[in-house]
Amino acid sequence: MHLGGIPLRHELVLELARLVDDDALGSRLETAYGRMTKVLALTIPERESIIRALDDAPPGLEEPPCRATA
Repeated sequence: MHLGGIPLRHELVLELARLVDDDALGSRLETAYGRMTKVLALTIPERESIIRALDDAPPGLEEPPCRATA
């Protein structure tokens, strides 16, 4: 799934839904997961909620390492 333009493994969407401190966003993420949504757009406040939730991200939701470009 692409969440706000960022690729995210589908199974991590439910984990993220549990972490956010916004019930409406959590429900929206769970619904998107259940419908196997491929792309989910986010509002600025939703993005901010996710960023706060990822302050101490569990495995799989942390920022991936940067790749060197040639």
